Amino acid sequence: ELERRREELESLLIADHV
Repeated sequence: ELERRREELESLLIADHV
C-alpha cells in the first residue's frame, strides 16, 4: 500500500507546486 500513499503524496506535491 506504499505505492498508493506515494501517489497521494505526489498529487499533493503537484497541487502545492501549482
